[in-house]
Amino acid sequence: MEWVMNKWSGLLYDDGKDRTIWPEQKHLPHKFRLLDDDGNIYGYGQASENDTEAAFEPLDYYLPRYGCTEIQYYNDGKWEPL
Repeated sequence: MEWVMNKWSGLLYDDGKDRTIWPEQKHLPHKFRLLDDDGNIYGYGQASENDTEAAFEPLDYYLPRYGCTEIQYYNDGKWEPL
């Protein structure tokens, strides 16, 4: 699976401002976001798929780095936990 992080939340920066780190990727149709167990959003990204075991890859990668415990994908106009 291919995926990329597009934006990090201001929670990760001293000034509290969100940072866009990568432009939108047209070839990655599935938007996701990573959250911690308090529901704080840490970042947004895009992935090539959202319905297989591989769709957890971004969460698996960032769990030990930032404590992200949930990944949600944007489907039919709303964010849904995977």
